[in-house]
Amino acid sequence: MLIEVGSVPLSKIMQGIQLVYTQYYNKKRNRIGHVFSQRYKAVLCNKDDYLLMLIRYIHQNPVRLVLKMDWIMSGVVIESILVKRRMTFLVFDFSLKMFNENSKSNAVKKYLNFVNDEDHIMSDLKTEEFSEGTLDHTIIANDQTIELSLNEIAEIVASYCGVTFENLISKKRLREIARAKKVFVWLCFKHTDYQQVDMAQLLNVSQPSISKVLRIESDDILSVVEEIYSKVL
Repeated sequence: MLIEVGSVPLSKIMQGIQLVYTQYYNKKRNRIGHVFSQRYKAVLCNKDDYLLMLIRYIHQNPVRLVLKMDWIMSGVVIESILVKRRMTFLVFDFSLKMFNENSKSNAVKKYLNFVNDEDHIMSDLKTEEFSEGTLDHTIIANDQTIELSLNEIAEIVASYCGVTFENLISKKRLREIARAKKVFVWLCFKHTDYQQVDMAQLLNVSQPSISKVLRIESDDILSVVEEIYSKVL
C-alpha cells in the first residue's frame, strides 16, 4: 500500500485498517483473536524514482505471485480507475502528472505502458527489500517510540546540538541552528508518532519545509539522531 500521510497519524490509519480487516477475516472464518502477529512496517518514499518504482511494484505484484489476472493490467480497468473514477478512494492525480501534466488521456496511456513494461517487471526493486520492510533505512514504524512532548524533545535536541531552544524554534538561518532543526525533524520522524504539521508549527516553518528536510538523508544528521536516541532518550 502506498499512502501519503496528512494530518491523521499513520498509526491511526493502520489501526483502523487492521481492525476492519480483522473483523472481516474472523467473521468469514468463524474465528476470534488476532490476525496480525506483528506490528506493521512502513518505509519512507522520499524520491520520485522510488515512487514510480513502487507504483510499478504494486501493479505487478499479482503477476509475480503467479496470479494470471491480466485484467488487472488491462486498459479497461485502468480506464475505470483513472478516467471513470469508479474507485473514488484512490488518489492518482499526482502520479499521472509525472507522466503528462497537460493531457490526462496521454498520461493514462503512458502510465499503462510504464506499468506493463515487461522489460522492467520486478527488476527495479529487490524483492527482499519489501519482504524485510527495509527499502530504505528510514523505518517509520518503530516499536520503541519516544513518549515526550515536542517541546521536551526540542529542548533535548537544542542542548545536544549546542543551541538554545529559542533559537531552535526561531526563523534564524545560522548553520548550527539549521543543523539542529534537521536533527529535530529526523528524530521526531524516526522515533515518534508526531506528524510533519506538528513539527512545522513548533519550528515556525511551513510543512513543505519539513518534507524537504526528510527528502535529503545525511549520514551526519542521522548519526546524531541515533546518538540522541540511544544515549539521551
